[in-house]
Amino acid sequence: MTTRRVTPSAERLAEAAARLAALAEASPGQEVCGFLEADQDGTDAPIRVIQVANAAAEPATSFAIAPADLLAALRRLADGQGEGGSEDGRGQAGQGGRLLAVFHSHLAGGADLSARDLDGALHGGGPLLPGVAQVVVALRAGRADRVRWHAWDGTRYRTFDLPMTQEASANPAKTAQCRTLSSLAVARPACILSVHTESEVGMELQQPSGFVIWLTGMRKTGKTTLATQLSQRLTHGGFTVQLMDEDGEAKFLLEGLTGAKDDHAKVVKRFGYVARAVARSGGVAICAALSPYREPREAMRKDVRRLVEIFVDAPMETLLSRDGKEGLYRKALASEIQGVSGVDLPYEPPTHPELVVRTDQDTVDGCLTKILQALVNGKFIAPADFSRLTGGLKPKRQPAKAGKARAAKPSGAGKATRPSKAARQAPKKAAARTAKRR
Repeated sequence: MTTRRVTPSAERLAEAAARLAALAEASPGQEVCGFLEADQDGTDAPIRVIQVANAAAEPATSFAIAPADLLAALRRLADGQGEGGSEDGRGQAGQGGRLLAVFHSHLAGGADLSARDLDGALHGGGPLLPGVAQVVVALRAGRADRVRWHAWDGTRYRTFDLPMTQEASANPAKTAQCRTLSSLAVARPACILSVHTESEVGMELQQPSGFVIWLTGMRKTGKTTLATQLSQRLTHGGFTVQLMDEDGEAKFLLEGLTGAKDDHAKVVKRFGYVARAVARSGGVAICAALSPYREPREAMRKDVRRLVEIFVDAPMETLLSRDGKEGLYRKALASEIQGVSGVDLPYEPPTHPELVVRTDQDTVDGCLTKILQALVNGKFIAPADFSRLTGGLKPKRQPAKAGKARAAKPSGAGKATRPSKAARQAPKKAAARTAKRR
């Protein structure tokens, strides 16, 4: 895997540590947080300190990067450009940078990563942002005690104490340690997000307060329309919402990927990373993605935990009528193009989605009402929220033993779709009866 390296000098790291210390001391009542960036080329360029708002519910004891700021960081990691943000909370950040680290302060408890910090930094046994370090500024009695750099080595975090500018001149040993850190370099993976499975975090993690709505379905079924309308309605209802549509602004998360099965899995992982962070900060992540394979969706469900999976379905006749000038399905059915899920490639519908909506049978408002009802059933929103979001309607009472909806073969799928469960089990049953007669 190719990497692009940024090797800030020990002096530049010490300068950045001093600026972080000053930021932390200026806000002794809550944790400060943000990003460190550096220019792609050269070791002598200053490290930019970009402070962002702490979106945690209890900023005095924890920190959370707001969803919009996290997406901006991911875009920087994808594009390799510094975008927006404020240098030390005042000026504009420079352009053409690389993301080096996420920083935050501890008002008490030292400079090690806490359980909450690890919950936010790690995903699936590896870092949420590969190649990006975690930096903690520890305060003691309102003064910066130390600045510690935590770098992932593939199995665990390695730690280094960064000397602040005054310490660097007074303590050559600390400066030498900082030079060791700078010689490690900060690698930017060619694939902007990946999964590390070398280790697992063996601890009980805090249950997130937000949740994720995942809309999956074949192309042209109406996922984008539903996701956009749902986002607007929840936002107007007072919820903090982050919309991620693979055909919209979140398309940059698909950079470098193809239609291969492994790449479809990476799309789910990338969206899942951001969605999980949004939910942890108490927000609602709405993801609209083809996500044609069942296994990556199920793996993502285990990591996200508070998730509402919605299967958006429509028959092929409806999909053809929505084809437009692009003629995606018409060309695929005529074998003029290949790689279309539900025609020559499989689309595997969810086995146990929270909801199935048929956009050929229901209006947009009808589908949205069903989605909001599913949110009430799952106790993601209150009945009062449902009434407010639907203009005064009352939610239906959930049956005592209601189970999750079970999706059958998608209406628009072609011959490449996976056969039904009964069809798959039929040969096994026949073989068992034959063995019994013998």
